[in-house]
Amino acid sequence: MANKILSLYPRINRDILMDTGCKTSRYQFSYSDNGITYPLECNAFEEGLYEIDDPRGLWNADEYSLSVRQIISVKDPSRLFGPGGIACASSVLTAAIVWKSADSRQRGIIRLGDIVNSSQPCELSGSSTFAKGSLRGNITFETQLFIKKPGTPSRDEEKFANLSGISLGQLHDVVDLVIDGSASVFPIFEVDMPGEPLWEVRCDWTDPVYDKFSESVTIYLNRSHPSYKYITRTDQAHFSPDLLNEIMSSAITQVIMTLKENDELDPCLKSPGEVRGSVAEAVNYFVTTLEFDITSSISLSKSIRKFMDEGMK
Repeated sequence: MANKILSLYPRINRDILMDTGCKTSRYQFSYSDNGITYPLECNAFEEGLYEIDDPRGLWNADEYSLSVRQIISVKDPSRLFGPGGIACASSVLTAAIVWKSADSRQRGIIRLGDIVNSSQPCELSGSSTFAKGSLRGNITFETQLFIKKPGTPSRDEEKFANLSGISLGQLHDVVDLVIDGSASVFPIFEVDMPGEPLWEVRCDWTDPVYDKFSESVTIYLNRSHPSYKYITRTDQAHFSPDLLNEIMSSAITQVIMTLKENDELDPCLKSPGEVRGSVAEAVNYFVTTLEFDITSSISLSKSIRKFMDEGMK
């Protein structure tokens, strides 16, 4: 379980989980390719962080969907209820996976099922699929137990939380899944901008050493432009990956040149690790790891395009 939380009412703990015989499976990830479902592995690679590993070596968030599933079994649910439990005897509980992705600007829940006051074993399960191209950066998953339907508390149950939607704690440790595998994640939005160019990049940082890259740099793709069909993956008949790579190359060039013109590039390269996911960390990754040539705008553009041509196809 995660760090202890000071609470004004009883919550899930290891003793209760053992007493009820509650077992929660690991998150099961998979994807579909030509109608066939393939499992994905979820492996820890850094403290608190996990990454997807596809045995086939094909999965990526841009071209494939991502499905997540979980199963929970409770041997004796009645132990959760009444004076010796954590909820009123007449209440109904529910389990759900709470997920959020700040980089994708999305959040939601995946319902797993309800738990009622019964000594009969129960099994809950649920799944959800994220469409291809809908996720980037990191996404966290956390399975929690909630009050679904408040009960009528007896005198011995007045200590319990008894409002619909209140969390009674974790059933599974948080999994922070890295989707893209690097700090250089571009938030990309598709918007309608009649009369405007096919795309534009906006740089809105105040201090690149501390400001998050995912919150400071955004690419906008113009759905109103007649050439939009060439850069959207939903139109496979016209989609041109080369054109999209050119856009990404130009966007990265603009970001780095904007920093250079504002005398902010050197501080970024000298202090890349101040804040995880910062503009500075992303740019340092571009320059140090990917070896983009920053000696001039021409050499920078050429090195980025070369990387895109060789490394992204």
